[in-house]
Amino acid sequence: PWIWLVEGKIAGSAEAIAKAANTGRFDYDAALPGLEVVDRYTLKIRLSQPDLRFIYALAVSNVAAVAREVVDAYGADFGAHPVGTGPYILGSYQRSSKIMLDANPGFREWSYTPSGPIPVESQAIALALKGRRLPFAGHIEISIIEEGQARWLAFLNRELDILDLLPPEFVGEALADGKLRPELGARGIRHEPFLRPNTWWTYFNMEDPVVGGYTTEKIALRRAIGMGYDVAEFIRVILKGRAVPAKSIVPPDIAGYDPALKTPVKPYDPAAARALLERFGYKDRDGDGFRETPDGKPLTLEMWSPATSLFRQADELWKKNMDAIGLRIVFRKDRTSELRKMARLGKIPMRYDGWNADYPDAENYMQLLYGPNTGGENNARFKLPAFDALYDETRKLPDSPQRTRLFDKMMELVFAYAPFRLSEHRLEDPLIHGWVKNYKPHPIRSQVWQYIDLDPRK
Repeated sequence: PWIWLVEGKIAGSAEAIAKAANTGRFDYDAALPGLEVVDRYTLKIRLSQPDLRFIYALAVSNVAAVAREVVDAYGADFGAHPVGTGPYILGSYQRSSKIMLDANPGFREWSYTPSGPIPVESQAIALALKGRRLPFAGHIEISIIEEGQARWLAFLNRELDILDLLPPEFVGEALADGKLRPELGARGIRHEPFLRPNTWWTYFNMEDPVVGGYTTEKIALRRAIGMGYDVAEFIRVILKGRAVPAKSIVPPDIAGYDPALKTPVKPYDPAAARALLERFGYKDRDGDGFRETPDGKPLTLEMWSPATSLFRQADELWKKNMDAIGLRIVFRKDRTSELRKMARLGKIPMRYDGWNADYPDAENYMQLLYGPNTGGENNARFKLPAFDALYDETRKLPDSPQRTRLFDKMMELVFAYAPFRLSEHRLEDPLIHGWVKNYKPHPIRSQVWQYIDLDPRK
């Protein structure tokens, strides 16, 4: 799914990928014009055309080099058997449950070097890291816990050292007016709030027979669903106020974001939603309180999400809002990992999802609706030539007002065709026990384990 980061960018790669699609096997022995091994430590890359943000792609972990023998041994499942040159190696892996990392005994000599001025609040950490070999911790245990209550209790019971995402349903127990509650501070717990560049939305599968399509009545249905859903209540009640409404796919503080962008889409307005549905023929013909399609067939929205308490609350809000505009909605559940697989196969009609920045540029968000990325990260399966042409044009330009205007035009198309119902940009509230040292969340990178140390005295 991450092929979009390099697809068509390296000279000769498009031809190699096309050949692999025809033969069912990628020929790793064939020379690739855009890749040259200069020596043991140098790889020369030649691009098919200028790409001002290719350096960002190389910084994304999904583009890391993988040993040929690993791919030969594990095939398509090599992602579950990572072998690399980083500070940690995989000790054990239980899918959807636990990841155990061990410090890499062959890791190179490496210590922290600041890349620029150090903020005042991080100077103590920088001083603690200065001149010391990384990583510190010999073992890292990562627990994958979808249910918010289980994560919260595991942290309170000291089974987790770091709670990287405070479950929204427990914000009230951890924070008061956005600040850590004194009783938790007395236990040595710290709070590190920050706004990671992120955007959340509900996407519509544009190939779905119910909510998909580019005709006026299908666009009207999606717009009505959007106007009928109360994002403000979702943020206030379910996220406990730890978010701000999204006005664009692109979050603030990202190159290409336009704070002056005006949205023509009405906010929560159930009366306008009902009027729009009536206008385009979505009427309740049998008097059961729910509308049928313009041709009189039954109409049921189908929304998928994980089976957690947070999403059960969200389902209740969706049902209340859709009932109010006369649309029947049903909910289906599965694990997040399975939902992602289903989405890439086009099997999910509607789903609430989001994106954290891989790199600080609007391209990283607009690619989520780029037609050629269908089957990858374009879960809405949105295919609009006008949008794709604008996306291709932005790739040729440096960050500039001209490029931002192109992103604004892309957003106008998103507003017009409504493949997304924008929701929010979330605040994040990591909680850290007092014995954890050197932890500082990064706005882009989520893995900072190599810098973390533990104080055994605590």
